Amino acid sequence: MATEPETEFQAQPASPRMNRKKSRKSTSKRVARISASAVVACACIGVVVADRAAAPRFSLSFSPSTNTVRAQLSPGFGPFAQIVFHFTSLVVHIDGGAMAQGANHGETAVGQIPSGKSTVIQASAAGPFLGLRHWQRTLTPPEQPKIESSTLSTTTDTLRFNIPLSSARVIAGLPGIAAESTETLTLRRPLSKTALAQVYLVAKDGERSTVSVKVPPVEAAPIVYFGASSGRRIYITMDDGWYRDSGVLALMKQYHVPITTFLIEDAAAQDPQFWRQFIAAGGTIEDHTVSHPALTKVSPKTAEQQWAGPMSVFSKWFQQTPTLGRPPYGDVNRTVQSAATAAGLHAIVMWSASMDSSNATKGLWTWNGGALKPGEIILLHWQPGAASELRQILSLCRNNNLVPAPLLSGLPTGDG
Repeated sequence: MATEPETEFQAQPASPRMNRKKSRKSTSKRVARISASAVVACACIGVVVADRAAAPRFSLSFSPSTNTVRAQLSPGFGPFAQIVFHFTSLVVHIDGGAMAQGANHGETAVGQIPSGKSTVIQASAAGPFLGLRHWQRTLTPPEQPKIESSTLSTTTDTLRFNIPLSSARVIAGLPGIAAESTETLTLRRPLSKTALAQVYLVAKDGERSTVSVKVPPVEAAPIVYFGASSGRRIYITMDDGWYRDSGVLALMKQYHVPITTFLIEDAAAQDPQFWRQFIAAGGTIEDHTVSHPALTKVSPKTAEQQWAGPMSVFSKWFQQTPTLGRPPYGDVNRTVQSAATAAGLHAIVMWSASMDSSNATKGLWTWNGGALKPGEIILLHWQPGAASELRQILSLCRNNNLVPAPLLSGLPTGDG
């Protein structure tokens, strides 16, 4: 069977028109691919930029008054800021130890750091799109004010501090401050017993503290019963002043007798001129309070005022400022002694011998019932018969070779 011969087909080249169509399709696909890549790249860049702008801001504040550190996050910027902030938490560490951990919404973390040393504050924030962010700060608060030394005088306690102060005030335990400077604070010592004072201090650099200090009571004025006995001296004193006896002044002038009067201010006010004559006759005026109360039965402050009154007034009236005091009725205790010191007196003078104030005929009483001896301090009173009592004392002195002397010359006690 006859077969037809095989025919060979060869590919024909495309026409120019067909080539242009294919070229346009290929170019369009490449442009599409490039455009898509550009969109993705731009989106990624936008997310990165948004991420950085939306990141919460970290702040750290410090209060010198309490040495308190406050760490806090606040929202960043941009459309994602609130969302990122909402889901961000904060953890803070002081020198490696946990200070506080805030919940969501950037809650503040609070803690205290010690004064006078460097402290490292580390904070971490974690949230969506952020991963973990870290901050670190080093703070060195100045030292808090504290007491470095204490110096006592008879009536005050002066505190010295480690750093300069801008202010100080007593908030408990004492009535107030006697004086203050940038480096010291002088407190008034209490009259009756040791006080635990609370003092609030503010340093010039803003540091604050409350310090406690035990303040002892005012030193007790010493009590004297005898004067120096050398030279066979004895000391004549007279109390009160309600009754004024010119016969006493005459004896003082005649025999050159130095007498010390413990004068009541209210009594002196009745006739200041008489007491000027007393001083001119060789007398000395000392303190017997304003109105003669029993000082152990009044408040410590009132006792101080009773002592202080004559010191001020007598200085003006008589140009003599008392340094010695005698308590009415001989009524004395530790608080009365401290009140005398606080008022400015140097000693409380009692007596070792006296004339019986109710009956002068009974004669002289001595502390041991014996004869009058050198160093004795004799008590008389300004009362009817005072001149007669003084004559008896002067007679005893002549008979026993005793020498009346100014009281101040025999204090403190000598070889008695």
